[in-house]
Amino acid sequence: MKMKYLLPLTIMAGLATSFLAGCGDSGNASMTPQAPQPFTGQIVEVKMRGTAQGYKFEPNQIVIQSGDMVRFIMVDGAPHNVDFSNQRLPAGAAMILQNRGKLIGTNFFVPGQTCEVEFTKDMPIGEYDFVCDAHAALGMRGKIIVN
Repeated sequence: MKMKYLLPLTIMAGLATSFLAGCGDSGNASMTPQAPQPFTGQIVEVKMRGTAQGYKFEPNQIVIQSGDMVRFIMVDGAPHNVDFSNQRLPAGAAMILQNRGKLIGTNFFVPGQTCEVEFTKDMPIGEYDFVCDAHAALGMRGKIIVN
């Protein structure tokens, strides 16, 4: 009884293999995906804090070099996020951050959660202002200066 199903499956597998064999590299290098470049910059950490003394990014202003990464760490006083939208940014930066899913960060509730933003060489140099949406009215704002 199983033999009558085995033959059609064998034929289909052979056809699929023949079809896929024609879908290999055509020698066109532009069609080959590029491997991501290894990260070689510095990592600067910014803590997201909320205590009886206030809500803040710690430090709230940093200076980095093009190619560096900023790691935001949720410490206490949840929820926190990192929001670059509707803030002062260099021309073209909002589109790059949006395309990378970094323009508006998700809310963090658990200490130790992180968000990393890599300021790659293709991102404009200048000042990147950001806020925590839940605590912007309480002054939880920051600035990254990219040289």
